[in-house]
Amino acid sequence: MPARPYISGHRRCRTRLRLAAAVVVLGLAASLNTPLAFADDVPSAETIAAQDAAHAGELPPPTAVQQAIATAKSTGTKVAIDSLATEYSETYATTDGHVSQTLHPDQQRIKKNGAWAALDATLVANPDGSYSPAQLRADSPSPTAAATNSPH
Repeated sequence: MPARPYISGHRRCRTRLRLAAAVVVLGLAASLNTPLAFADDVPSAETIAAQDAAHAGELPPPTAVQQAIATAKSTGTKVAIDSLATEYSETYATTDGHVSQTLHPDQQRIKKNGAWAALDATLVANPDGSYSPAQLRADSPSPTAAATNSPH
């Protein structure tokens, strides 16, 4: 029996790569023989509408922004979006379906009992005889001014 000729590692690797490439090409050629979707397989508009109606209950509830935009469009007036408001900004849904935000350099409101209240610098009398603003700033833990009614 004659001795098998030695094949270098480089030639053996090239042979394996050619074999792998041939398998890939044959696989791609076989996949091209599958039938393609034609216009007959496209669902009708009525079928799509029926499927949409069947799945309508599965949609997530509209967000506060989506609700505000819908309200603004239907009423013709801008609608405040309180969930996006901060002490320094207010956000509105506009009648054309956009969201508008106004930023202020100074604090405009304070959150009190879960609702926004405008700042009020009007001095009111405290039970101890001192005076303080009706609505304090959020960053002011105590009255910013105090006055007492004392004799000299």
